[in-house]
Amino acid sequence: MTVSSSGTTKSLKKVFVWGCGEDYQLGVKQAKRALDFYIHQPTELVFPFSQSCASPLHSDASDHEKDDEEEEKGEEDFEEIERLIAGSRNSCVLTKSKELYSWGWNSHDTLGLGGERANDVNEEKSDVKKNNKEFVKTPTKATYFAHDTTEELEQLHIKDEFVASEIVRVALGGWHALAIDQFGRVHAWGGNEYGQCATEKKKIEENFEVETIAATTTTRDTTTAAIARDEERKRGVVIDDRGFANTSISTPITIPLDWKSPKTLIKAKRVACGGMSSFAVTVDGDVYSWGCPVGGVGPNTYHPKKVENLRDCCEIAAGSFHVLALAKDGTVYSWGHGEYGQLGHQKTGNEATPRAIETLNRKGVVKIRAGGWHSACITAGGQLLTWGRGEYARLGMGDDDCADKITPTEVKFPSPTDTDDDDDDESKHHQRYKIVDASLGGSHTIALTSQGQLLSWGRNSLGRLGRVVNGPHSGIPGEVKFPPLPNKRKWICVKLSCGGRHNMALCVETKTKEERERALRAYFNNDNNIR
Repeated sequence: MTVSSSGTTKSLKKVFVWGCGEDYQLGVKQAKRALDFYIHQPTELVFPFSQSCASPLHSDASDHEKDDEEEEKGEEDFEEIERLIAGSRNSCVLTKSKELYSWGWNSHDTLGLGGERANDVNEEKSDVKKNNKEFVKTPTKATYFAHDTTEELEQLHIKDEFVASEIVRVALGGWHALAIDQFGRVHAWGGNEYGQCATEKKKIEENFEVETIAATTTTRDTTTAAIARDEERKRGVVIDDRGFANTSISTPITIPLDWKSPKTLIKAKRVACGGMSSFAVTVDGDVYSWGCPVGGVGPNTYHPKKVENLRDCCEIAAGSFHVLALAKDGTVYSWGHGEYGQLGHQKTGNEATPRAIETLNRKGVVKIRAGGWHSACITAGGQLLTWGRGEYARLGMGDDDCADKITPTEVKFPSPTDTDDDDDDESKHHQRYKIVDASLGGSHTIALTSQGQLLSWGRNSLGRLGRVVNGPHSGIPGEVKFPPLPNKRKWICVKLSCGGRHNMALCVETKTKEERERALRAYFNNDNNIR
């Protein structure tokens, strides 16, 4: 716990990371650009700002009387983490003041840092070449969203004065990203080879040949290519080795969901990134998609297109090549690749268009989650159901069950091993894990209980489970332990995010059962307002 200069008590919050870090996706200073570098237990991630704005609370009264200047500095540097987002090989966090910090693999400018990369890897002993900007080692602030939006908003008839974009939602995909600002506009950056940033590719040299062919014919090919690349790069356009522009977007761009009428604002409330595709849910419950079709049918889509036969949706979740959508009435839809049963339709095979998962009807589903090749949902009663690829026991059906599941199946959790000391014996006997959130990686799964415990299961390599497991996998959910605290204090987890092979967790320090309950209510009630 912490105490501010005004005497009010504040909870100490920290972000912990573990798992694979060979692409700097863990953001820790001790990380190395080395094959199979990993951290096997939760380790604190240090940010360029403070997550606690006062000194630890001790019994000695003199410790409360800190220097005023130090207190004021702490208040100024204080930032509260609001969202954790773990991507395939990178990570980012969104603060309560709507600042975006990102780190890890930055191929295709996935991190949204534009020209600002203060923490680019530049180590002489690293196998990363000097000035290579493919990796960002530690959390770095994305500055683009503070730009003047006056002209953009005037076109939408929203504002006629300077307003900085405030990002309220972020999603990371294979190598691209999406965000929603306070006005409901969708932004995109990163890889765009398949149109996942809703921008058409173009051959730059062809445009410039028309303009320069009369001036010089002998050097037309080399001169036009050089001029084209120089001019386009000045405008922030990325050009690949084949001379194509817009195969990646280095500076975030705004995507009008109604691309035929870009001045018409269709507000989004959720976004999701697949491996090579993008999705958005509007405030009216419609779903839009663009990029590579997840069902594998048809050409790439370079403009947002409304998904037919979906209405009143409130949430979207995208795996590598499949998608889940949740409607307000609790109906779960899925489409895309289904070779492992990840669509949940009691059969394998792809679906080009959304189809309701019939076995989830009347289950009371409130959340949906998608991993690389498996899927999950959480019910109002705290049940977690999983389906799809079962290799490495990622579905949580036991150590001996690594079979694929074509039907959503309830995860059978063991009895809690770490019950609250304040509970009486009878209540401890009847306790069971109630799941309030989950996150799915490439081949492992993590889940959050109503008491702030974090459980993990699935593949055991590269420390991704965050606990000691004998063997290549664990199909029995087990609790991840965070660093111990003195004086009966304990960490409770309130947010989690699972990347391809790494994990992030936001934890709050508490001392009493009442403190824990207050913290859990504050976070879970806010997160559950998804409808």
